[in-house]
This record gives sequence, C-alpha cells and structure tokens, in this order.
Amino acid sequence: MKKVLFVLAALALNTVALAEVRLDGALTQHMELTPGGVYKGTLTLSNPDDAPASATIRLTDYRFAADGATSYDPAGTLPHSNAKWIALDSQLVTLPAKSKLTVNYTLTAPMNVSGTYWGAIHVTPELPPTTASTASGLTVRNRVSFMVQVVTDLPGGEPVVRFANPQLQRDPQGKLAFNIDTFGEGDRWIIRKVTLEAYDAGGKLAATSTSRDRRLYPGTSLRDTFALDLPNGKYTLVVVADDQDQEHAFGARYQVEVK
Repeated sequence: MKKVLFVLAALALNTVALAEVRLDGALTQHMELTPGGVYKGTLTLSNPDDAPASATIRLTDYRFAADGATSYDPAGTLPHSNAKWIALDSQLVTLPAKSKLTVNYTLTAPMNVSGTYWGAIHVTPELPPTTASTASGLTVRNRVSFMVQVVTDLPGGEPVVRFANPQLQRDPQGKLAFNIDTFGEGDRWIIRKVTLEAYDAGGKLAATSTSRDRRLYPGTSLRDTFALDLPNGKYTLVVVADDQDQEHAFGARYQVEVK
C-alpha cells in the first residue's frame, strides 16, 4: 500500500497599510421634495493618512430580502429607484494627505411621481500599486467601501406591509422561536417595528416581544425572529407592524401548537 504524504505549506501573509479615503457623516440622506424639485446634497470625504489617497464614486440601486440577500443593481433598475435622478459632480477624487474634501451631487425629481424612491452612492477607495515583496507569501491589502442611502419622499402614496412565511421552530438545542417576514408592497417606505403577542387557549397573554425599528422600502422584505419560552399547548400569535409615529399599522394572526 502506498503512503501519500500531504505537505501543508504555511504561507506568510504580509499586511500592507494603505492610505484610504473615508466617508464622514450619516450613511442615510433623506429629503422631501415635490415633483420637479431639486435637492443639493454633499458627501464629506477625509484622508487621515500621510499619503495621498483616491476613491471612485458611483451610483447603484439597493435592495434587500428577508432571506438575507442584498443586491446592488445598475442605477434605475428598480421601479422605485432615484439613482438616475442623481448627478455627481465627481466620480473620481484624490485627497492630499491629512485633508478633507466635499463632493456635491444634485438630485432632480421628475414630474408625475409620488411615494418613496431611493438609491445608493458608493465611495470605494482606490488601491495603489503595491511595492511590497511577495517572495515569502501573500500580500493582503485591506479596502473598506462606504455606501450612503439617498431617500426621496414625494407627496402621495401609502406604505403597505404584508406578512408571510410564518414559522414556529426549535433549534438543535430545543429553543423555540417564531419567524415572520414582512414585505413592503405600497408606494412609501416605513420605518417599522414588529410586536408579537402570544395568547394561550384561554385567551391569556403568555408572551410578548418587540423587534427593533427597521426600514422597509417598496419591493423589499425583512425577517424578524422572536425567541419564545412557552409550555406545550395551542396558542394564538398576533403580530403587528407599525411605524415610529403609529400612523400606520398592519397585523396578522396565526394559530400554532407548541409540542
């Protein structure tokens, strides 16, 4: 019988420190406009390092789904995209060492639109050519990109939230949890929280739990998971999604049995 010897080669990783452009300020910019309105926005970039640094700036759509998927589609792909409304003053910038730079953009809303529209501006540092030797192994160069969500609200439209995919399940350790998905199906976004109340067979409140606030855009979806500690039996689960001002509320009711 032949013996095969596997030799594991240990690779030395050289980490290279690079000058990098950073984005300062909020990662969401929200504006309220009327059709045809114009918004002048800014991005503040900084380079805290001792060498010049460059970055590219680009526009995309942005969406997310309850299963955890995230997509950055070409600008203007989604029905509620505002990425095509945005004109960037610069798409490639270079910052001297230890400096700041303001990048301007202009968003112009078209006529005959209503509801919420959104897109994303990405700031991606450029990687300069490396001079590090790789004779002893691999060279790892870190790069952190930034994304700003740009959200435009126009008069008209309403948020609509639909519940789907209720699941009561136990993990391998036997812990009980209830999963529920919410889908944005209206014309406006909603910053929503979901509250779950569990009632036993006698109508007594047995458990309650509330999620954190999360934004739900038209055409996107979210999943909330609620840990439950309930004895075996039949229960009515009531879930309600409402916004921060409690101007909009949406609910659903499910019959479940804990075994």
